[in-house]
Amino acid sequence: MPRSLAFDLFGIASSHVADPAAVRAADIAESLNEDEDSPYCGLVRYIGEQPPSGKHSKLGIALSTFVNAIKPLVADTSGIFRTFNVYDLKNQTKAIMAFYKVLQEWYGEQWLSRDNAFMHAAGVTGSMDFFRQHLIQYCAGKKSYSSATMRAAMKIDATNRIWKKEAERLGGRAMARTVKELLVSRFIPSEDKEEDIEFD
Repeated sequence: MPRSLAFDLFGIASSHVADPAAVRAADIAESLNEDEDSPYCGLVRYIGEQPPSGKHSKLGIALSTFVNAIKPLVADTSGIFRTFNVYDLKNQTKAIMAFYKVLQEWYGEQWLSRDNAFMHAAGVTGSMDFFRQHLIQYCAGKKSYSSATMRAAMKIDATNRIWKKEAERLGGRAMARTVKELLVSRFIPSEDKEEDIEFD
């Protein structure tokens, strides 16, 4: 069975069958796909869905990619969000959305380019690995999951965007790891800490 179909079915499965982390991740992916302000609005591909027509008809990333990338953040016992007391769907979605808005702003008009690494599965996987392993802990220390806080921790401009060609000769996890490491190289965290937790 295609993994995207399995994740689609989790939404209607009985609680003893469904993987709670996959269901939560699929809910976040749905928000990324449906929120008009989301950088991935209309770009999450579901099984059986007709591709869009027009200029960006070749863009889109499988639901299963988003679910697999987000699951380690939202797992009940081992998820990084739980470690830093971000339990509810609303705030988890806000934090992930804020991060992708930073990336979208970084690329500007080039965000929807096929050359943009984040328009590919490896880019989504690598970006969520970076978010999980580095940025969430930083945001927790700053008591802020806002896009402004995330942007301030990254040295990004039009000259150092990450393009597909930088990792296209690598495959699968190696390509995702390259994207993560390129994001790490642009990460300049501050050590200052705040008191009140903030979301966008």
